[in-house]
Amino acid sequence: MRVLVSTCLLLTLLPPAASLDCLQCLTPQCDKTTSFLCDGEDSANEDKVCFSKVMDFPLNGSNRLETKYISLGCIRRQDCHPATYSASLEHSGYIYTQVQCCDTNLCNLPISVEDLTNYEFNEMQCPGCFAGWPTGKHLCSAQGTVNCRGHENRCIEFTGRFNTPLYFYPTISFRGCATESMCALATGDPEAATDLLKPVKANARCSPA
Repeated sequence: MRVLVSTCLLLTLLPPAASLDCLQCLTPQCDKTTSFLCDGEDSANEDKVCFSKVMDFPLNGSNRLETKYISLGCIRRQDCHPATYSASLEHSGYIYTQVQCCDTNLCNLPISVEDLTNYEFNEMQCPGCFAGWPTGKHLCSAQGTVNCRGHENRCIEFTGRFNTPLYFYPTISFRGCATESMCALATGDPEAATDLLKPVKANARCSPA
């Protein structure tokens, strides 16, 4: 009985678990948001954080498809991996994804999406080609070069599909420039995984630019 009473007293004296308010999007473009309570700890004693994610995936400059997608919410701290992924493709096409994590109330504001073609060239180049959507081919053979931008210091070869939250992409094949994080994602490194952009049945390899 004394043990039970002591335990009850201890639980009474303990401060309540910290709560965390996060933002979430009401539309795919996240032009409207609302707040919700993300428990700081759940029944499994797992720490939570707020996250902001953005993806921009216009495949081809001549047939540009606006594919910006923003996601806000709450996630286990151990599952939130801040990173920026990018790849520059032919005809001003590119892939850009960014993930941010934070742990204060309403800290996860939407990430502004800047066109990757506004990033400065870094004097590196890679073989470049693109096939699949919208050309109908499934393999590409490099006939030109792509100028690398920002932190892109790897040459990437990719054939496969990408899963994204709102858009379906058939099999594509491309070569171009990529960041190390994009190479890790494309080649299947689980630590680089993001639910905004997942390679499916992909064959990818990277080499120094």
